[in-house]
This record gives sequence, C-alpha cells and structure tokens, in this order.
Amino acid sequence: MAPYQSRKPVWHDPRAVVLLMAASLTTMANATISPALPGLERLFADDPNAAMLVRLLVPAPSIAVAILAPFAGIVADRYGRRRMLLTGVGLFVLAGCAGLLLPDLPAIFVSRLILGDAVALIMTAQTALVGDYFTGAGRNALTGFRYRPAISADSRSSRSPDGLP
Repeated sequence: MAPYQSRKPVWHDPRAVVLLMAASLTTMANATISPALPGLERLFADDPNAAMLVRLLVPAPSIAVAILAPFAGIVADRYGRRRMLLTGVGLFVLAGCAGLLLPDLPAIFVSRLILGDAVALIMTAQTALVGDYFTGAGRNALTGFRYRPAISADSRSSRSPDGLP
C-alpha cells in the first residue's frame, strides 16, 4: 500500500488503528501479571524458589525483549514486517494465555520469556510498519500518539494538533 497522504486525520486509516492496538499489547506484557503475584506466591508456596521466580515474572518479558529486539529487525527485513507482526501477535496470545494451563512456576517463567520474544517482534514490526505506511505529519502524529500514554499521566487530557483523539 502507498504511504498515508490524506487530509483526513491519520487515525481514520485502519492501518493506524491496527498499529496502535499492536503497540498497546507491548505495554500490557509486564503490567497485567502484577495483581496476580501474591496469589501465585501462595499457590506455589511449596516450591523452594517461589519467592524468587514470582518476582522474576514481571521483568522476564523485558529481559527477552532486550536480548531479541536487536535481531528482530534482521528478521523483519528477511521475512517481512507484516508477517513478523502477525507472528508476534499470535505468539503473544499463546504465551499470554499459557499461564492458565502451565503446572509450575518454572514453566510460567519460560512462558513469560516467550511473551517477551513476542513483544520484541511486535515492537520492531510495528515501528517499521509506521515508517513504511505513513509519511510527514501523519507519521509524526502516529509516532507521538503511540508513545503519549507512556509519557502523559492522563493521555485523554490533551489533544493532538493532527487530529488524534
């Protein structure tokens, strides 16, 4: 598809909506498990490493991202950004739901590392696709909007000059 060059707000482009939704997945990887940590520690209290493993469940995806992300760009260039994004989302769903079925903390920890691999694929592909699909003000607005919730305490309190909500 051609890069976005319209007078309509960039968020009217379905590709922008999909890419923003993909970006939201990456922020959920660490945050969603936090409320479950005390319960996990109680559930696996008989495991002598429970206290350490439960505490490592939060940073595990970030560790995997730090290791895999530098190589994800090479994968994106070789196999395609869209394919890598879809693979990352599929892997995110599988690894994110794996905790429902896994029997012990070491297995859950491995699933969290795999979740980090999915995040690395999603982040890299999503950023590259923004560059591929959008130019100029549309790209700037989309890139700024993508990171605004992480920067602003209340992202709803300010509006983008480029028409983003």
